[in-house]
Amino acid sequence: MSVTSEQGAAAEQNNDDRSIAGLIKHASEQVSILVREEIKLASLEMSKKGKLAGRSVTLLIVAALLAVYAIGVLIVAAVLGVALVFDPWLAALIVGGGLLLIAVLFGLIGAKRLGSASPLPKQAIRSIKADVSALKGAPEGD
Repeated sequence: MSVTSEQGAAAEQNNDDRSIAGLIKHASEQVSILVREEIKLASLEMSKKGKLAGRSVTLLIVAALLAVYAIGVLIVAAVLGVALVFDPWLAALIVGGGLLLIAVLFGLIGAKRLGSASPLPKQAIRSIKADVSALKGAPEGD
C-alpha cells in the first residue's frame, strides 16, 4: 500500500503542477482576450466620438456661415438707416468707411499682439541651455 499512496501523492503533485501550468496558460489567454476586447471597445468609442465631432463641426460651420450673412444684412440695415438722413450713396460711404475704420483698428491691435508673441518657446530654450551647461560641467565618464 505504501507504493500506491506514494504513486497517488506523485500523481496528485503532478496534477497540481499541471493545474498551475493550466491556470497560468488560461490566465494568459484570458488577458489576451481582455486586451483585444478593450481595444475593440476603445475603437468603437472613438468611432462614435468621431462621428459626433463631425456632426458638431458641421453645425458650427453652418452657424458661422449664417452669422456672416446676418452681419451682411445688418450692414445693409445700417446703410438704409443712415440713408433716411443722407443720400443713399453717402449713407453707404459712411457705413463702409466706419467698417473700414473698425477693420484697420482690429488689424493694428492684432498685429501688435502677434508681434509680442514670439514663435519660439523662450522658457524651454533657456531650460535646455541650462541642461546642456550642466551636462558639460558634469565629470567625464558619468
